Amino acid sequence: MSVSVKHIKFSENGKEYYYVRNTGVRPINYNLYETIEDVPKDIRHLCLDKTEVEEIGPGMAAFLGVGKILCPDLPACDHPHFLNTECLAELCRYAPKDNWRKCPYFKKEKNK
Repeated sequence: MSVSVKHIKFSENGKEYYYVRNTGVRPINYNLYETIEDVPKDIRHLCLDKTEVEEIGPGMAAFLGVGKILCPDLPACDHPHFLNTECLAELCRYAPKDNWRKCPYFKKEKNK
């Protein structure tokens, strides 16, 4: 079993989670736990030294494999070269650094 753990804070709702990724199984397993007590006992010890909290946005959440869990309503990109691909949010090179929602290619509604 190959397990990695991060203590993250999702910038959109301010909630903190323990992000657990198991690459020792196929398909790779991603889980979010709101408290350390929610983490399965057999891997909880991996969370104990994760005191530093890493703040992430929707783009990084998607990169980590939990984007659909944390931001299921994120719309697709409207850039001509990236039409209907997943929005990269704060990782987008076209988005202003202070507010990715001001990106000229950010759609206000998710594609149906």
